[in-house]
Amino acid sequence: MFDRRQARSLALGGFASGVSGENILIFGGETGSEARTGGQVFSGLYSLDTRTLKWERVDKFSARVSPSPRGLCASTTSSLDRNEGMLIFGGKTGIDGISDDFFFYQVVST
Repeated sequence: MFDRRQARSLALGGFASGVSGENILIFGGETGSEARTGGQVFSGLYSLDTRTLKWERVDKFSARVSPSPRGLCASTTSSLDRNEGMLIFGGKTGIDGISDDFFFYQVVST
């Protein structure tokens, strides 16, 4: 986990977002503008618990089953086969890369 002070040190734009219960979900994003400054795209799903204001990385996948690093992707809170989660589509994967894939993150409570 990391707290708000750490989150402020990494300014991201173009990330995917959704809501699950009392948690705000954030996937990917980019720093700067790839075309202008050579910013970096990110992967990983993070959750902000709105009760405690603590961030936690919640995806536990290997790189081959997770979406590639990307920014500017479409997202929505969704359900698939009665499982709640976040649906991610497309996105910018680098300076000239564009993705057209879908990925569904299922939210599992522990």
